[in-house]
Amino acid sequence: MIIFLVVLPVTVADTNYDKPAPHATNAPSIQRLFARAGSSLALTLPGGKPPARCCSTILNRDEWPPFGTDEATHRDLLVLLPVDATQRVLNLSIQVAGENGLEVIAPAEKLSPAPEALETHTYPNDSGPAAADGHHVVTGWVARVPVTLTPTKQVSSGIYEMGAASLILPLVCFGGAFRRWRQTR
Repeated sequence: MIIFLVVLPVTVADTNYDKPAPHATNAPSIQRLFARAGSSLALTLPGGKPPARCCSTILNRDEWPPFGTDEATHRDLLVLLPVDATQRVLNLSIQVAGENGLEVIAPAEKLSPAPEALETHTYPNDSGPAAADGHHVVTGWVARVPVTLTPTKQVSSGIYEMGAASLILPLVCFGGAFRRWRQTR
């Protein structure tokens, strides 16, 4: 019987190994980031500090109030540069672009900040980005760009549709339990 369980899938399986694997998700990727665990970008309230947690720099899941889906949201985009604060940054140019239903607008004068406008950020526990020579930056430069995020695709109705769809299975189960209860009474 055990041999049957091993041999059957090997002989019957129809797998095309030449076909590329499907994408793991349809979620948009956040391109051009330098860190594996963290991010080189962070969204904060205007004038705010970078989020404390490493993995919520862009999504800010613990932020209240959350991003609106049908309204413009004003935030500061912090660009955490992989340059030690002991070195000068002389020529910096930032490009922001929205994609996949998100429009991003930033003032043109803030996309090329002067060296004096840069801030510093200290990374805890050797968690900073790797510098050009390979060491982890302890205190690095941060460019602050005020942005306006505007969703161009309606997603709010999709949230309600998903909520309604998630009620179907519990209602079917409750209906089945109620029917069985009525039959066995």
